[in-house]
Amino acid sequence: MRLFLALLFSLIATAALAQNPTCPTRPVGTVGNACASLDFVGQNAPQVTSVVGAPFFADPTGANDSTTAINNAILSLPVNGGPPIYFPCGTYKISNKISIGNGSNGVASTRSGITLVGVTNSLLPSEGGAAQTPCVQLSWAGSAGGTMVEVDGVLQGWGIQNIAFQCGVSNSAGFGLHNISGQYGDSRNISFANCTNESFGSTTWTTLPAGFTSVNALHNYYSNVTITVPNVSNAIGMALRGDTSNPLKSDTAYEEYHNFKFVMPNTGALTTRGLYIGPSDSSYFHDFHFVGGVAQTVELTFDFSQTGAAAFPQGHVFVGLDPSGSLTPPIRYQAIGTQTGGFPNYIYGLNQINGAGFPAISGLCAAASGGFQLCGQVSGQISVNTQTAAGTYNYNLPTTAGVTGQVLTSQGGVATAMTWTNLAAAWTGFTATPTCGTATITTTTARSSTSGKTTFIAGDFTITAIGTCTSTFTFSMPVNSNESFALPFQEVINTGVAGTCRNAGAGSTATCQKTGGATYAVNDRIVFSGVYENQ
Repeated sequence: MRLFLALLFSLIATAALAQNPTCPTRPVGTVGNACASLDFVGQNAPQVTSVVGAPFFADPTGANDSTTAINNAILSLPVNGGPPIYFPCGTYKISNKISIGNGSNGVASTRSGITLVGVTNSLLPSEGGAAQTPCVQLSWAGSAGGTMVEVDGVLQGWGIQNIAFQCGVSNSAGFGLHNISGQYGDSRNISFANCTNESFGSTTWTTLPAGFTSVNALHNYYSNVTITVPNVSNAIGMALRGDTSNPLKSDTAYEEYHNFKFVMPNTGALTTRGLYIGPSDSSYFHDFHFVGGVAQTVELTFDFSQTGAAAFPQGHVFVGLDPSGSLTPPIRYQAIGTQTGGFPNYIYGLNQINGAGFPAISGLCAAASGGFQLCGQVSGQISVNTQTAAGTYNYNLPTTAGVTGQVLTSQGGVATAMTWTNLAAAWTGFTATPTCGTATITTTTARSSTSGKTTFIAGDFTITAIGTCTSTFTFSMPVNSNESFALPFQEVINTGVAGTCRNAGAGSTATCQKTGGATYAVNDRIVFSGVYENQ
């Protein structure tokens, strides 16, 4: 009986160890709080592929080349993607390109769903403060001008996260991250330093693979990016490009870029560029910040010079742009060529604390505190002045007469373009050439002002010798009328008789007659003013 009870107790105890009602799948043989045990956490943790583990053995000390190990880790994933490629803290030396995808021009990638992830967000230092060593860093040790990481699409699903790109000090890499026709990527917490060509670039292949209607680099998301541009001639921090021969099907489009910072060289006299935008369209840029720079630095470039793609770049929207406050002001906006056709690019929330003015380049308009620009094929600017009273706002229109504004649109269609006129300016004189038979007529004044389709006119004529003049008096109008009109006048010296100057239909001459058909006399002084619709 005692033996039976001992066996029964042992079975109950073993069952209690094997089953925990709050954590029924804990590993057999563990005791205590099985849900917190390392064994349990390990068997339920998200799966990753570590580059330092077997069979890849990348070296996080930077002593040995890790290029092959990283590429092999990527190739170990299923073709439609798998667990993230995981990088523990360390410096990983590479001497050749890391390839995400295996596509080429005219051939789509057979691989997708590839993400490289560092263990934590720790970027390269980008400005003053304590020196910072990134937790995970790719360090270039290959030939000068090489590419560190390249996305070889067309593929959907990829990403780079929590990784710093150190392009090198000597024999620097030309490209940090180069995306070619990669789509629907998610990249964040990345930084670049010393890349001599483009730290981050996006472009496309030029030939469509069989069955494809486009090879755009599109719908990618990038966030928390710092780029330190080296003092190297024509180095670019970020470049967006595409195929100039067919940009609608092969450009960088529908992207989102959040929280970017560009650190430009503070010394030297070489041309460097922060953000260069070539054939691309319809992307959103949030919170872009530039620091540093010299007189030759170009912070924001729009290149319309590409043959066959002069409408591009178009349709980009910046929400929050903070130009540099460098003691030597850089070139903040530059257009290469002139936008022809297409749609303008916009900046909303232009930060002017550092002295940045509104852009005065082709294809770019801005809105900031106190003003916004008119945009389209031509440009202008409207400023909102200080409010003078409750409910009353003052608007300052362009002061140059004849500047054409944006075409107005409505549900009914498209209206003609507006022409801005300085309404505060004095009227201008015109040559009236008053005529009545062989009379001698002196013009005291003949002035007019035209605003759009409306012409305001005033005149003052005196007959100093009557000659053969009888009852009909004519003069030339400053602008041809669009339809019949009648302007009132009065003779103000001899009789005070009134009259009318008429134009019967569209034309360039007005005919003036006194009321009742009375004849003109020497020293008659004809004074008139009015308004008519012009052609």
